[in-house]
Amino acid sequence: MALGKNILPPQEAKKALTTTMCFNEDSYSDEFRYENEVLERLACEFRRTKEKRYGVLFAYYAETLLAATYDGPTRMEGNKVTFVHGNHVYTEAMIGLRKRAIACLKELRGCSELRSLCDTVITGVRGIGGDDGAGRLWKETLEELYKGYVSRIESIEICNLPGFVQLEKELISQGVIAEEGLLFLGATPEERIAVQIYLDDSCGHDISEELTEVVQTASSAELVKVISIVCSAGRQSSIGIPSSILRGVMILGADTLSECADSIILSDVPLYAVSDDLLIRWIDLLGIDRVRGLALKREENEIPEWLGRIDEARFKEFGVTPELARDIEEGANEYGETVSYEVAMEIDSATPGFFARYAAGVLQKLERGSHAFYRLLPSNINNAEQRAFASKPEMLLLAEEILLNLVSGTSSYWDEDLLRFIVANDDQFPERAMPVLMEFDATYAMERLGEAAWGEENGEAATDGAWKGIAGFKTSVPRMVKPLALKHFLNYAIEHCGDAVASWLASRSMRDGELVDYLPDVAMELPKNLKVKYIVILCQEGLNSKELEKVPVIMSSFGASWSGSEIPPSSRKD
Repeated sequence: MALGKNILPPQEAKKALTTTMCFNEDSYSDEFRYENEVLERLACEFRRTKEKRYGVLFAYYAETLLAATYDGPTRMEGNKVTFVHGNHVYTEAMIGLRKRAIACLKELRGCSELRSLCDTVITGVRGIGGDDGAGRLWKETLEELYKGYVSRIESIEICNLPGFVQLEKELISQGVIAEEGLLFLGATPEERIAVQIYLDDSCGHDISEELTEVVQTASSAELVKVISIVCSAGRQSSIGIPSSILRGVMILGADTLSECADSIILSDVPLYAVSDDLLIRWIDLLGIDRVRGLALKREENEIPEWLGRIDEARFKEFGVTPELARDIEEGANEYGETVSYEVAMEIDSATPGFFARYAAGVLQKLERGSHAFYRLLPSNINNAEQRAFASKPEMLLLAEEILLNLVSGTSSYWDEDLLRFIVANDDQFPERAMPVLMEFDATYAMERLGEAAWGEENGEAATDGAWKGIAGFKTSVPRMVKPLALKHFLNYAIEHCGDAVASWLASRSMRDGELVDYLPDVAMELPKNLKVKYIVILCQEGLNSKELEKVPVIMSSFGASWSGSEIPPSSRKD
């Protein structure tokens, strides 16, 4: 079987399964023997290998078997063309096939990676109502869907899928479930509230009046249970946690939840669902040491963010205090806690030297490339207060260190406004930055750094520094790596101030009448008009003909030999 040997690409395999391997003019007469065999083969392969690709194909095949209509392969015999198309109708063999397909989907759902796909297939099943064979098939299919799948899972896990509402209407209209709807069948009060949270979220509006009423009358135990149900369902499915509505629920129930700090903080409730008001209530009731102590019992990777939110809430409520500064410093040193730049800046103004100590703790605790480092940088360098604070020499150097610690891969991101501010205030930064960017092949950051440099008046001076940093970088393939790094740095300048780039390259390409390494390689990657300008400048500056012949006019890539140049020897006469 081509599928088993992995011969067919995924899309072709899906097409083959859902067309040529599914329904033909003999399917009804032989009671779907072939379709049952394919279904069984896919089931066996998935059970044997546990490979996701078999599961995906398995689900798509089941989806085709549950469709209301069928389109089989077209067959040509001489001048006769046979089209296989029609509506499925009830037979015992057909409902048996569908029952097996539904059972297979329920089995597949046991694989967490396939759960969402299976739910989507089930909620997308549609049929043709009526009193004929198609109508009977649809009614019995719905009964099997409910009995074999929907009733055997938590309904909250599928209520946010696009096809859910229509499926529920069909189940009600065919008398499979009562008019109160699928979601509330046998549901506890807590499950009903949890379901309403998901429904409000799926509608895309604020908390409904219905949800508001039940939240305000619920007990603390009920609300804690609701929050647990919502978070559990969200984490186990592709729906995700409805954070906005859940946060609104916790704000509405703040009075009730004031005494539930332990239950909420020690659960899997995401931090973004907890309001500052609730954090302050807990601090007032339990004390800051107790609340921070509960946060320390979260998962290790969650502790820094929880500590930061708690201390930011304290700052907003109580302002700067020595205790707050102490706790943040300790949190930074021990766990990598960070707070917003504005908060840290305010604390530093009241406690000089705080920011440097706090940032040093974070830099020492967290790994290179951590997104938490962004919180050590100005959130808006165009803000007058942040700009003044960041302009202090020690803060400028610290910002540069943090930017370099953010570099850990090729797509490292630097804020453009902040980068321009740093380069404008320190034209030596490119010299220090380029070796770090080259170490991690962070070409995007190289280009942004060059753009920041040439966007200011000190573009040539900054490029001198960048080239000095590049030239000093140790690599086993210098002729490839160094020109390429400079080319990335100059990309913006080549497009927007090309003449200046050609002049800069020409003026730095000669030393004592001879060509230096690497820079001619970069020059020959310039557009034709700038390449010509570069060569003309070299001639005007008196480069001797023997050296001029070495300019690599034709080259396939960086690292090409200087031999093969098409610049002819000069025959100039005095």
